[in-house]
Amino acid sequence: MYSISDSREAMTGGLFLVPRRPTSLSYSMIFKTRQIYVAYSNTILRTLFGTLLSVLLTALTAFPLSLKSMRGTSVFFMMIFFTMLFNGGLISTFLVVQALGLLDTIWAVILPMIFSPFYLFLVRQFMIGIPGEIIEAGQMDGAGTLRC
Repeated sequence: MYSISDSREAMTGGLFLVPRRPTSLSYSMIFKTRQIYVAYSNTILRTLFGTLLSVLLTALTAFPLSLKSMRGTSVFFMMIFFTMLFNGGLISTFLVVQALGLLDTIWAVILPMIFSPFYLFLVRQFMIGIPGEIIEAGQMDGAGTLRC
């Protein structure tokens, strides 16, 4: 209600459910500048690329960790799970982004959030639940390990 109210009326304070002297001046000022379009394009790019890369990386990491035939998967999984319990924090993330030269790029907000140990745990548990007979049946039909 504040955004469509007159600025002087909104500054008087208090809560209100009906706009006071409605105006679209603030929205016309926002859409005259270029920043709103940059902000929306960044949001869309971050959502598309971040989601695509996160799902791809999580699935590619969870698949080998879900195989019972591979040795050492529990050690790798515990090393990744440990990072979920003890996060590095905001300052260390900033220092890594700065060292990689990603400041003031879209990748500075995509890459640090691309991998989540929690999502890895969920996808790994799902893949462990897939019966081995399905993989064997796919291999008998000629499918490789990644196609099963």
